[in-house]
Amino acid sequence: MKCLMLPWATLKPLVGTCAVYVDCTEIKQAHPQLPSAVYTITTWHTNRRVDVFCDMDTEGGGWTVFQRRFDGSVDFYRNFYQYTNGFGLASHEHWLGLRTIQEMISKTSHELRIDVEDFDGSSGYDVYSNFRLQGTGYTFYVDNRTRSFNMTDDTQQLSAKHHNTPYGQKFTTYDNDHDQSRFDNCAQWAHGAWWYDSCWSANLNGAYEQQADEIQDSMRKCWSAITDVKSQTLRHTDV
Repeated sequence: MKCLMLPWATLKPLVGTCAVYVDCTEIKQAHPQLPSAVYTITTWHTNRRVDVFCDMDTEGGGWTVFQRRFDGSVDFYRNFYQYTNGFGLASHEHWLGLRTIQEMISKTSHELRIDVEDFDGSSGYDVYSNFRLQGTGYTFYVDNRTRSFNMTDDTQQLSAKHHNTPYGQKFTTYDNDHDQSRFDNCAQWAHGAWWYDSCWSANLNGAYEQQADEIQDSMRKCWSAITDVKSQTLRHTDV
């Protein structure tokens, strides 16, 4: 059994602690005193060791961050291979990888939490139950929105089964077009990558805006306006 890889500052009080954890929820449950930081998990099926950023503070902690953006320094206009396998550093801006995300959430039920922050410091979040990705196209499904603050109206929920939501859509990149548009590759048009329909009610991997504009002011009204996403995280529902 391999030892849990801990930040240097936390190693001393936990010397001799060896365990394998499949996500940040398990780490939080075993070591509730640990801070938000990068930890190494082991995927439950393929036994791959993966560095992840764990949010140990929000709503009691235990959130595995699979997308993190805060300064626009990492280019998120990437191809399907990169979105499948991940890019960036867990300590900085990054995308964890569809393959790893799918494996993590396939063992038990998980919540999906999306946090956004505007240029004036205002923030909001949505939480959805039973997040899952199915098949080689990583088809997106969630159940109900369970919690929300300062965010979208009912017509723009990710779980809504109507025009231009990601629900039931495969993941599209500029070189791997799975969207429902008859005319465009939505990833090329939106300069992003996402579970586009035709084309989107959300574009959370789109270009990172460096200054406020009138589109950003509508952040809490329409998901299509959100490009300054702060993070996307997942967590077991049994916490």
